[in-house]
Amino acid sequence: MIFALFSPDDELTAILRIIAIVIWVLAAFFQSNAIGKKVGGQDGMVALGLAVWFFPGMWNTVSAAF
Repeated sequence: MIFALFSPDDELTAILRIIAIVIWVLAAFFQSNAIGKKVGGQDGMVALGLAVWFFPGMWNTVSAAF
């Protein structure tokens, strides 16, 4: 089951998932960095990471629906 989480459909999905994990790590460990202040602190960075994580799935869903 864990392998299914990390076997993305294509290369771009893998890159976006890695970017999301990097954003979450930055939010967890660097409390007063310049990036965190620009996007709303740690809460904003977690939200940004979630958006990047779910973007490929949302894109594929919208593409299949229309």
